Amino acid sequence: MSVSRRDTLRGIHGDYRTWKLIQCVHGAVMAAIVDLNPGSKTYFQSRTVFLNDRNRLMLLVPPGFGNSFLVLSDEAVYSYKKSTYFKPGAEFTLHHAAEGTGIDWPIDSPRLSARDTEAPRQRASFAAAMRHRRDLEGNPFLEG
Repeated sequence: MSVSRRDTLRGIHGDYRTWKLIQCVHGAVMAAIVDLNPGSKTYFQSRTVFLNDRNRLMLLVPPGFGNSFLVLSDEAVYSYKKSTYFKPGAEFTLHHAAEGTGIDWPIDSPRLSARDTEAPRQRASFAAAMRHRRDLEGNPFLEG
């Protein structure tokens, strides 16, 4: 579970091994999912959905997709059910405003962590960073 306050934007995070079932159990968020599988027809494309404690929608996020959310309520509790155990440092990060994802965040100055502030902002820089990530299980950027 992640507890965050209004205008907090949790960056685009994920890995290549984990399924995630996500929902907002308290408050409201705008969630964004980005396909970061380089061989996919929808590579670097995104989808957004509003999740809150009233609509009770859930998203199933497959491996290789980045997950991000912006808190729209005073406080939000975002729940993750994962198919694997968390490994600190074993996830990729893409900047929330990365070029080409098409995400239209309804905020100019979100609250960000250092990790999210320093993440790659372009497709090429993300791919270059992934080619050095031997710690990511199933990393498709290391194949071929």
